[in-house]
Amino acid sequence: MNQLSLGKRSAARVTIALASRCPLTIFDEAYLGMDAPSRYGFYEEVLNDYLEYPRTVILSTHLIEEFGSLFEQVLIMDRGQLLVQEETDQLRERGTAITGPVEVVDRFVGGMPVLSEQTLGRTKSATVNQTLSAERRRDARAAGLDLGPVALQDLFIHLTEPKDREKRS
Repeated sequence: MNQLSLGKRSAARVTIALASRCPLTIFDEAYLGMDAPSRYGFYEEVLNDYLEYPRTVILSTHLIEEFGSLFEQVLIMDRGQLLVQEETDQLRERGTAITGPVEVVDRFVGGMPVLSEQTLGRTKSATVNQTLSAERRRDARAAGLDLGPVALQDLFIHLTEPKDREKRS
């Protein structure tokens, strides 16, 4: 094993872990050293093995978007503190990017928890940490605003940024 590259050692460890079929299988950054095709092969094998031999699989990762399709539930931890524990689909719906004229966006997001804002000329995009009801979505569209999803990785970044940590304290 010591003669193998880091990526091949990681692949060997992953193979052993999957083959063990333990009731609780934990992968902590198990893909280190793997190139992109190998990582995607790993994700596929984890999913296939889980479907054939259901059990609890914990994936600890910083590559959130790459793993996103595998998650049933997401836990976001920061400095040992549990920030979020939600079903993946619920978490995906939580964040919304709202884009339009500066004044209209500001009025619409008033009172909402805003994770980030970007302004370019007269256009503004605000990312909010709130699920919008169907009525609020209709209101946004009627006001000429565009609504978009927020990637899990972006939510993770916004929720773990130092400025957000200070707001939660």
